[in-house]
Amino acid sequence: MLSRSVESLVSPELKASGMPDIRFECPNCGQHLAAPEELATQLIDCPGCTQTIEIPARSRVPPDPPVAERASLKPVVAQPFSRTPPGTVAFVVVFCLYLLVLVLLLRQWQENQLVRSFGGGEQPDLRPTFVWLLCWGFVGGAVGFLAGQARGKQRLGAAWGLALGPVGWLITLCSADLRPRCMECRGVIPEGAQRCMHCGAAQPAVPDHLFDRK
Repeated sequence: MLSRSVESLVSPELKASGMPDIRFECPNCGQHLAAPEELATQLIDCPGCTQTIEIPARSRVPPDPPVAERASLKPVVAQPFSRTPPGTVAFVVVFCLYLLVLVLLLRQWQENQLVRSFGGGEQPDLRPTFVWLLCWGFVGGAVGFLAGQARGKQRLGAAWGLALGPVGWLITLCSADLRPRCMECRGVIPEGAQRCMHCGAAQPAVPDHLFDRK
């Protein structure tokens, strides 16, 4: 199999700027890679085998292949190490606990009905509590989602609203605003917008993984 050249993996912008780069080899698949020196010791996903690897602190330059082989290679951009957004994790945990409480309450209500049918005496009616919990979850989560949308953290707001109701709404509204803003006028703009809708200023490109903070 032909070996891959590190030279071909350096972007034209990096070459033009003269920025020093780290050249290294994936320990899993042998893919030759190059990354800016500022990314040293960070984790990335190898574009060859998709395994998570660490960018070394200094270059580990392998021998260069022939020029004809070098010209046939395509540039490869290493993708940043992905992780699950904290807002998603919080919502999943709170929602699972909420469902667990509903299931346990429903099971206890069924047991009370069974005992009552066999003449076991009067048992507390848990239906009002069950309906109240359903309304709490729906209203709390929905309002929390809307409050989080006003602060750029919808899933985290829904988790706070589902867990604490009105207190969670206040916590969400008082938290930091994570919505993207224009670099010139500081107005709120949609995620991934290339131009500000308020002042018309061009916006720098932002990697998609930075939007996964909700």
